[in-house]
Amino acid sequence: MIKLSGYITKIDVLLGKLLNTMGGLQVGPGFGVAKERLWSFLENYASLKPRHQVFWLVRWLNHANWYPHKQMLAELRTLTAADVKEFYPRLLGQMHIETLASGWIYKEDALRLSSMVETAFKPVPLPQAEWPIIAESLAFPPASSFIYHQTLTHSQIADHCIYYYLYTRPRFDSPTRAKTLLLGQMISAPAFDQLRTQEQLGYVVLSGATETATNMSYRILIQSTKAPTYLAGRIDTFLTKFTDILREMSKSEFELHKSSLVRERLGKLKPKDLKQEASRV
Repeated sequence: MIKLSGYITKIDVLLGKLLNTMGGLQVGPGFGVAKERLWSFLENYASLKPRHQVFWLVRWLNHANWYPHKQMLAELRTLTAADVKEFYPRLLGQMHIETLASGWIYKEDALRLSSMVETAFKPVPLPQAEWPIIAESLAFPPASSFIYHQTLTHSQIADHCIYYYLYTRPRFDSPTRAKTLLLGQMISAPAFDQLRTQEQLGYVVLSGATETATNMSYRILIQSTKAPTYLAGRIDTFLTKFTDILREMSKSEFELHKSSLVRERLGKLKPKDLKQEASRV
């Protein structure tokens, strides 16, 4: 990925210099330093707090082409400079190029910048059978239930963490997406009050609707000294009770939740600057 921002009058100069550097990249003495830096990053992951580790694990479980740190460490261990020298030309030699240009830029300028990439690398087109490039999320079979256990190996980590994940439907299904977001809006305060304040299950309690590349879901995360199996039982009990709360909710209270969600979503459609606008896109 190449991501550039700044004044449009100079961005082609910056892109040109970057492409020139990429095309002539030499794998030299700095390879050992780069490898050691990446090794330290992956190895230190095991010392992070459980709530930080769980997000990577959930992404791994949700995607076909995503890998845990242990697997990457195993591959990195035997990687040599010669391996990268052999791989890098093949990486640039065949590709599918997609370009997003936003801000004060004309169509002709956007096409010219995209053409610069093609001219610099002269790649063979990637077979259309390998499109799209986006990392599609895995869909859950109907009425299925899965439990994944991961034992943390770092000796100083005493806490547990549970990521309770309820898959709804693909995120591009508008009605389901709206209902999932509304559920997250309605259940947020009761979940925190019950699981954090009253039951004191853990110092960290998060809940709400969440989106992956192609899926929509609702999640509850708790970091606690209590065992994940116990936490799962308490979450089950809370969700069952919330069904009664939802059933007895007045129409006026329900409409307030809807209005609150609408205001929040409309606020995100009014970014303060181009950076926020590009992030939203």
